[in-house]
Amino acid sequence: MNQSNLTTVFKVLYISQYPSLFISIFGMVTNFFHFFIVKKTMKTNPIFTFLMVICVFDCIYITTTATTELVNIINYIDHKCIGFINNADMYVRAIVWYVNQYGMATGSWITIFMGFIQIVAIKNPQKTIWNQKRSTKISLVTIVVFFVFFFIEAIFQLIFFSQLPFPPCLDRSLFYAQNFLLARLEIMDWITVGVIVTEILDLLMINNIKIVPFIVLFIWLRIIRKKAIEFDKLENSKIINSLLWASLLYYLSPLVMAIPVFTFITYLTGSVEYSNEDQMLVLQLSKVVNTFIVSIRPLLIMSKSADYQTALNSFFSLFSGQVGFFSVYHFEMFGVSDSSSEKQINYDFKNCEGIK
Repeated sequence: MNQSNLTTVFKVLYISQYPSLFISIFGMVTNFFHFFIVKKTMKTNPIFTFLMVICVFDCIYITTTATTELVNIINYIDHKCIGFINNADMYVRAIVWYVNQYGMATGSWITIFMGFIQIVAIKNPQKTIWNQKRSTKISLVTIVVFFVFFFIEAIFQLIFFSQLPFPPCLDRSLFYAQNFLLARLEIMDWITVGVIVTEILDLLMINNIKIVPFIVLFIWLRIIRKKAIEFDKLENSKIINSLLWASLLYYLSPLVMAIPVFTFITYLTGSVEYSNEDQMLVLQLSKVVNTFIVSIRPLLIMSKSADYQTALNSFFSLFSGQVGFFSVYHFEMFGVSDSSSEKQINYDFKNCEGIK
């Protein structure tokens, strides 16, 4: 493709990186406060151990998304390029992509495990099912298992990438997947077999199979809702339900965005054939949706958890008290003694005393 002959889809692909960047910046703020609140609450509520794991991976996802989108925008402004600038850029982006895939897959399956633990807890109200030891053990096992799998998959993919020809910037984004598939058919060695096997396992055993426990948990938690209310366990069910919906939308986002994009392309071109750049647009718009989901996940938890709301109020009360302390210091340092200032000092001292 000629650099001066950019299509409408290609321009939309570039413009869509801006909302992704802005949303990710918003997500960095929400997850920053979320991290400290969950860290404080996890000492008294075992479910927050799971939420801490999800929070850490969300922070990684948001940070890498903001960074890559900013780099993409700069590259387009400087080079009119949406894609990889050089080999190093390609490998860095591939590693970032696998780190995010690892984090989101781990978070989704931890949410599923939370759902089944909650069901067992409601079925056995006399037993202490939710505890720190069990939460920590399940979290660590999930983290290690998924790390090993995605590490192996990433190694195979990176080795395979190194064997492929490196096309020009604009062409690389549009035809790289096609070249990848063609080269895979021509080179059937142990690396190619490893790529195929890990991709199948990733697609079937880690991603697509999630839809089954999602549906089971939605139905099961709804059926035992009355028992959850009876045994005062409804709050955890609400938290898990909100996280399940978020994970489900994250998983279905490419399909959700494909419908309007392909409808628009069909209307624009009058053809039902879709190019690689159309598929790239779907992936980019689904990335915007996914970034939004990750950014508001702390708000979903806050809306369902009384413990979270209490910790949040305590966090901001502490912050207000510290502001009051520094106000007192400021007035004393400059020798301010008028009546309005004295009232402010007295008010600040009361705030400071209230947080002791």
